[in-house]
Amino acid sequence: MKNKLPIEERMEQLKPLKILEVKFDELQDFFDKRIKEHLEKNKHKQKEKEKKKTALQINLENAINDYIRVFVKKHGYEFSYWVSGEVGGIACFIDQYYFNFDDIRNDIDKKVKRELIFKKQDKEVDRHFKK
Repeated sequence: MKNKLPIEERMEQLKPLKILEVKFDELQDFFDKRIKEHLEKNKHKQKEKEKKKTALQINLENAINDYIRVFVKKHGYEFSYWVSGEVGGIACFIDQYYFNFDDIRNDIDKKVKRELIFKKQDKEVDRHFKK
């Protein structure tokens, strides 16, 4: 069995760890602050971008978002995001399905059978991986 060191000596041995803990906390605070500043800066940039949009661009985005709402209601799959933040480009649903906006628009405008677009994509993905 090992000799037990007196508490004072054990505490002395732990000092380097305490210093690392303090340094880690300082780094964590630094990075938290930097991330918050970055998010605020980007939030400000996004607001500036929004202000520069023309009425025509705003109307287009509203129409595209209306299509997405109808598509979600029709199929029951949650909209996740626009790839690269490009409204009207590639839409992602439930972090699994990706559709070009033109395909979404055609699905709605041509009253395609419910969930056919999702089944088609599943079939294509399965076919691709069976090669």
